[in-house]
Amino acid sequence: MRMKIGVAALAACLVAPIAIASPPEVIGLGARSTAMGGAVTASAEGIDALFYNVGALTLSEPRVTVGLMGTSGNAFIRLKDRPSGYDVPNLGQGTPVIPTEFLPERPSEYNSIDPVFTLVAGGTSNLGSNKLALGFALMFPLSQGSEQGTFFPDERESLFNNQLTHELRYRIQRFSFDFGLAFAPIEWLSLGIGAVFMPQIPLSTDIYVPDPGDQSVADINLKFRIGLAFGLHAGFVLMPTDRLRIALNFRDAVDFSIAGANQIYVRGFQAGDPSEDDFPTTQNFNVIPSGSPRMINLGVAHEFGALTIELDGRWSQFAARSNSQARSGDFRNTISARLGGEYAVNDDLSMRAGIGYVPSYVRDQTGRTNYVDNNRLLGSIGMGHVFNINQQELEMSWFFQFQGLLARDTNKTPLTDYPDCEPGVVALCDEVPDDFADANGEPDPRAAGLQTTNPGFPGFTSGGWLGTLGLDLTWRPSPISDEEDLVAEYRGIPADEVESTGSATTDATVEEESE
Repeated sequence: MRMKIGVAALAACLVAPIAIASPPEVIGLGARSTAMGGAVTASAEGIDALFYNVGALTLSEPRVTVGLMGTSGNAFIRLKDRPSGYDVPNLGQGTPVIPTEFLPERPSEYNSIDPVFTLVAGGTSNLGSNKLALGFALMFPLSQGSEQGTFFPDERESLFNNQLTHELRYRIQRFSFDFGLAFAPIEWLSLGIGAVFMPQIPLSTDIYVPDPGDQSVADINLKFRIGLAFGLHAGFVLMPTDRLRIALNFRDAVDFSIAGANQIYVRGFQAGDPSEDDFPTTQNFNVIPSGSPRMINLGVAHEFGALTIELDGRWSQFAARSNSQARSGDFRNTISARLGGEYAVNDDLSMRAGIGYVPSYVRDQTGRTNYVDNNRLLGSIGMGHVFNINQQELEMSWFFQFQGLLARDTNKTPLTDYPDCEPGVVALCDEVPDDFADANGEPDPRAAGLQTTNPGFPGFTSGGWLGTLGLDLTWRPSPISDEEDLVAEYRGIPADEVESTGSATTDATVEEESE
């Protein structure tokens, strides 16, 4: 019997340490934006604009930001009790699939989310012009306990974990890098363009099996490189009045992918054997541990004195997304809504809050597949505190966000006649055909009816919550722009209390006046 060995899973082990960070489309980017529920398409500031609207980069002063956030929660999955009579029996060597008794234990309930800690860093600059701005934002992990991986959404997963995986598990664990450039050609319009980058791993392996009878021994050469995939994004902000902003932002889809091929050499199956004409065996693979869908954000912000209110809508094109095995997931597009506000108590203190609703892109899993996802309600609060150290302006902002995963109940649709498990079948399927014959060539009565190892059969429930706490520290450079500020800095007194000394002021004059 021909041996075929795959080692694509090695790639996940190689890249896991760099591929775990909280993506902003689930939680948020920046303490101010997250505290406002993500409703900042028209009012994003600093590095927040790199995700929410790159066109807003010109609307805030240059800054450098470093932040830390931690996410934890309980995205539970409860599997319903399997009725008797549906397990795959051990029919001997010819059993079409692995019998149920040899599979990993199927748990009844578990949490599919591990804690994730993320460091966010970035900055913006206007390059000395009030019409131009550029910036970058980097998100990378501090948590070594998180992971990236793939899973099968159907009965094949019973061979590996025999569990279901919540869609949020890998969506909140990813490395990404954003870059953007914005330009304000006129005072009431700002335009921006940028890109988001994620890892891309081309991988190839050469495998030699010296003894086909001993599959535990193999010589392996591994070749890989870490590249970057990117998706473009663009946006604009209209300011028809001093208090009103209207904004639109587009972000293209981008994936963290691992792709390549295995070349397998098995001694005894080399060219010349009449039964073998494809030596070595080539196995192509392509997996997508995580990725972001194409998105369009629309936002409207209005200032009511010290209070700013913004309403945002986000369209996400999940219908074009693949699952982790790079196959169609039959997902649906979604439209989410968010409402946020910021109140300036004074020049040094701002209070923020936001709410939102995010529908699930996963359809009801009544057939063969077992994607697990929930509609989400979110609420956020936070504050920003401005203070000065050595005449440098710093802002410390914090936020707390809570997301409720609305309970969802799933039941597989019963059929009078279950189809065989073949490619393209979407209904719950029979893994042992009813006409399976025993050693004597007679139909085996144990094969009659439905036999399935599908870990989601006969159904499951899901729900839970996510909580995120974060803190940002932002430095806003305040360069000395004129002679009065220079005098003020020298004397250590406020600039507005210093009389202008004219263009002829010199260091000597300043020193004399000080004396």
